Amino acid sequence: MSDYTHQRLEARIQETISTMIVTREIKHHGLSPFVSVSQVTLSRDKAYATVWV
Repeated sequence: MSDYTHQRLEARIQETISTMIVTREIKHHGLSPFVSVSQVTLSRDKAYATVWV
């Protein structure tokens, strides 16, 4: 997969998680709806994603 496609997938994951936090689909006592997802790093095999909040 090209680097461009990999970056687009990371961006899409970041958008999705951000939306889920704001709409409270992800509930965690430490997460405020005012936090932001600053970065997502996807493994080369796309099995794991590291998300910085």
